[in-house]
Amino acid sequence: MLIRGQKAFSLIELMVVLTIVAILLLVGAPQFSIWQANSQVRLVAEALQNDLRQAQGEAVRRNRQVAFVLTNDAPTPNPDTNILPVFAPSNPANNWVLLALPLLGSTEGKDEASGSTGFILSHVQNSNTTTTITGGVAILCFNSVGRLVYSATTTIENASGEKCGVLPATTAPIEFRIQNARTDRPLRVQVRVGGQVRMCDPGRSIATQPDGCE
Repeated sequence: MLIRGQKAFSLIELMVVLTIVAILLLVGAPQFSIWQANSQVRLVAEALQNDLRQAQGEAVRRNRQVAFVLTNDAPTPNPDTNILPVFAPSNPANNWVLLALPLLGSTEGKDEASGSTGFILSHVQNSNTTTTITGGVAILCFNSVGRLVYSATTTIENASGEKCGVLPATTAPIEFRIQNARTDRPLRVQVRVGGQVRMCDPGRSIATQPDGCE
C-alpha cells in the first residue's frame, strides 16, 4: 500500500537500474580477477620469502645444512612415524619443503630405524591454484653459518656424500619467479650467496625504487 506523496519505481526504471548494475559488473569483473591473481602472487611470494628465511635460521640453529626443495607433490609427515614423506624435486612447481640434512658420515635421515627424518615443514597450495614458482634451481641450501649453497642436480645428496652441492660460482642472486597467468604484477624472491633473502618487483628497478629487482 502506497503512502500518499510517495512514488513507486516503474518497471522501466527498475530494468534500467538492473542493466546499469549488470554493465558495471561486466566491466569490473576482469579487474577483480586481476586483483585476485595479484593478491595470490603476493601471498605466495611472502610465504616463500619467510620460509627461505626460516630455512636459513634453522641451518644456523641446528648447525647443519637445511635444504629448500621445490616440488609438485604434497608431502605431509605421518604423525605416527618418523619416516620422511615421499616427494620429488620439481622446477617449476607449486609447493616446497624444508629439510635438515644429515651430518656427513651419519645414517641419520637415511635409515628409518634412526627415528630422524629432518623434516621441518612443507608449504602446499590449493590443488586448483594457478600460481607457480620457477626457480634458478630446484634445490637450494643454507649452511651452518647461513650462507647459500645449492645443487645443480635434482638430488639433495650425491654419491660422494656431499650435501646440496657446492658454493655457487656466480655472485648473482638465485631467483625464484612467482607467476600467475592472470596477474599484471609478477614478483620474485632473490637469495644471494651471503644469505640475503628479499622479495622484489621485476617491473621496478632497484636503482630507483627499494622494492625493485636488480
